[in-house]
Amino acid sequence: DALPILSSMVIGIGIFGLSIFITGFDLKIALWWVVLGYLFLTTGELLIGPIGQSMVGKLVPHGYEGLLMGVWQTFVGLSAAVADYLADMGSVPEEASYNQSSHIYLHAFMIITIATLILAAISWLIAPFVRRAIGNHG
Repeated sequence: DALPILSSMVIGIGIFGLSIFITGFDLKIALWWVVLGYLFLTTGELLIGPIGQSMVGKLVPHGYEGLLMGVWQTFVGLSAAVADYLADMGSVPEEASYNQSSHIYLHAFMIITIATLILAAISWLIAPFVRRAIGNHG
């Protein structure tokens, strides 16, 4: 199930946006907000990596394990390109004030949170079909 993983990611990114909103735009956020956000993000990442590789090895037809493990790793690499794009959304000019940088970060966190919520909803909707397909081949 990708839903717990995506939920963990939504909560982690949402915590970053919420921390800016609650703390105020002219102040630095407390370190515990960062620790709490990264706790959820790291949990999601730790869930997807080993489970994804295990499922690729378990569910692919015999003889295609190496090829499809390469496809899995290709998508891991492509996710780095997406991460670069998302990081650019939050880039702040050097001369920006806390207020300006907080607005830039909040905008980026909100876009990422909404996109992840949409992915979680899609995952939830297609989960029965995926379970059925895995049941037929697993």
